[in-house]
Amino acid sequence: MRIALACTGLGNVRRGYEKFTEDLYSILKTDIDITLFKGGGSRSDGEVVVPNLRRDGWVGCLPLTRNGRYRDPYYFEVLSFGVALLPHLLVGRYDVLHYVDPTLGNLYFHACSKLGLRFRFKTMITNALALPPEYCARADFVHHASPVPYNQCVERGFAKERMALVPLGVKSRAYRSGRDRTELRARWRIPENSTVILCVAALNRGHKRIDYLIEEMAKLDPGCFLVVAGHPEDPSLVELAARRLPGRHMLITRPLRDEIAEIYGTADIAVSTSLTEGFGLGIVEAMCAGLPVLMHDNVHFRWLAGLHSCHIDMTRPGALAGRIAALTSDPEGLVALGASLRSQAQQRFDWSHLKQDYIDMYRSVHYRADRDGD
Repeated sequence: MRIALACTGLGNVRRGYEKFTEDLYSILKTDIDITLFKGGGSRSDGEVVVPNLRRDGWVGCLPLTRNGRYRDPYYFEVLSFGVALLPHLLVGRYDVLHYVDPTLGNLYFHACSKLGLRFRFKTMITNALALPPEYCARADFVHHASPVPYNQCVERGFAKERMALVPLGVKSRAYRSGRDRTELRARWRIPENSTVILCVAALNRGHKRIDYLIEEMAKLDPGCFLVVAGHPEDPSLVELAARRLPGRHMLITRPLRDEIAEIYGTADIAVSTSLTEGFGLGIVEAMCAGLPVLMHDNVHFRWLAGLHSCHIDMTRPGALAGRIAALTSDPEGLVALGASLRSQAQQRFDWSHLKQDYIDMYRSVHYRADRDGD
């Protein structure tokens, strides 16, 4: 059984896609025959850097349109990556191509359906975006990271043999700094006596709704300090934060690796203002760090965290500010909530508990490939 694990942005950007793929490879590489194909960074044994048109390179400067509609440079990054990846997959005689970028799977799906090609390898997508069933159907096998999209596929008549439900994993200890909070705040130049609200997410107004977070923080006591760490996607948010939270915020836009535990260590409360998530790795990471996490009230987030005190209506102005004020008025309850979430995250999402599930999932796909080939 030969596995090709592919992620276009790995080595160039740092999102949930890249973190999951990198962790999965590091956990499994000594147990199964798996090769990591990535879009950038350094190369080592078992890893291949695939040439591509990077989304933040020259292609991003072109007026990219199709039939009058704008095309995100990310589309061309994945397209070029997929074309360059194909020879590796054919020559290496891989059994399974596991990917997280839906556009990559779409490329091979259309190559087969429109060009009449037939590949030896089976495609397997990790559905960490809550993709609708019609998109899931384009892969030979679907790894669902959460129950909602899995159940949607079941309701639409998908064969359960073509799917698996396994959460995304984390290295839970990696998010605990072990250093004194006062020391960490001094290092990051965060006011020592402030109440620090942390959001680890891309800086945008759409999916992550950082504008809502900024406006809610502006309603709180001046002693509350906002830290947002993530890839900058909307420059106007920098201006909004400066205007609404002068001297009460920090935007960290450079990639964080070993320092991420320090950022969690500075905080009192973590917040996700997204109304939907395919999974929510940032939420799980904050739980592992022992932080209370506030998130929107829906079926998925209740499954992810399980404690109703964490869930509020993020569409309602004032709701987030009110819950933060209530939590900070009870310091002992705040600590207890964080400890409960940490224990839950370690038991449900640590790689030590999920590793065998991923190996079994690959075997299921390989078994289907052998059976389909008979």
